[in-house]
Amino acid sequence: MRDKNRIKRILKLIEEIWINNADQRFGQLLINLGIVSDDFNTWQTEDDILEKRLIKIKNG
Repeated sequence: MRDKNRIKRILKLIEEIWINNADQRFGQLLINLGIVSDDFNTWQTEDDILEKRLIKIKNG
């Protein structure tokens, strides 16, 4: 089983990087860091839309 503690460690690193690049949307940040492939939909997605999608996933 994978170490669950890795999640908080990784999210903390993303948080620190994003705070230093706060003008970027989350999708832009991931693309600019080379974490995800350059995709127009990812680049253009506003954070409030992403947040709504995540809430919907969380709530099932």
